[in-house]
Amino acid sequence: FSNNMRKNELLFFRLGIVANTMFLIAAASFLWYSVLETNDKQRTNHAICIYIIAFIFFTLSGLLEFVIDAILTKLGESRTQTHARYSSKNILNIVISVIFIIGNILDLSAFFMWQSRNFALEKHVIFASAHTWLLSAILSISGIVNEIDSMDISDILISAGNALFFIGSVIDCIVRYLDNDAPKAEDKIKKMEFSSSPFWLANALCFLVADIMRLAHLGKQKRKREKSCMLEQVGQPSEEFDTHIDPTESEHKADMSVDEPVEKEKGTER
Repeated sequence: FSNNMRKNELLFFRLGIVANTMFLIAAASFLWYSVLETNDKQRTNHAICIYIIAFIFFTLSGLLEFVIDAILTKLGESRTQTHARYSSKNILNIVISVIFIIGNILDLSAFFMWQSRNFALEKHVIFASAHTWLLSAILSISGIVNEIDSMDISDILISAGNALFFIGSVIDCIVRYLDNDAPKAEDKIKKMEFSSSPFWLANALCFLVADIMRLAHLGKQKRKREKSCMLEQVGQPSEEFDTHIDPTESEHKADMSVDEPVEKEKGTER
């Protein structure tokens, strides 16, 4: 059972790295789109493709994390280590993923509304999207806050990543409130909206580097376990061999010790 747990742990951790790689691609694409938006190129085909790619990868990242926790729940297992925005609490992780996915779908829907110039509905949808991302960030911090205790480099990176995710979400919410209250201040809103993008990219980098470090550590532990198992298997036959030979050797020595005085007695009799 423990070996299966270890295999699952490595497998799901690798899948988690895939999810965080998707998250990094999405964050980098979103930053790229934000640069184009600040230069008033947001309606070009190039910008539209980048934005869609960003939110497809954000959504796929959330879906993969959702699948991991759903499978772990079905197996009666849980994450053994904190991973990005996820703790050992499967149900909480599933809720975080669902909220994150909903936020992505809302944001992408709002983008298409904006493209079709349905600005009134787009503002309401993107307002809701920003708050779902913020809720996801709050739940993530509440889940991992009691599970990070050692504060090694990977723990520090995960903590920093979640803090950056939260800050980026807060900035997005502030932008949405400003957009509702001061719709004419479009340039200022664009600058603030752009300022959240580096936080998303930095938090994605923190998560991915932390995961790579932890996977390397898990791989090292696995190699140590395999080496110790091999040594035990090699050592076991030799122990059995020694215990099998020792009794015969002791019997032979005992016979020799008995025969020697008999021979001496015979010599004296002659």
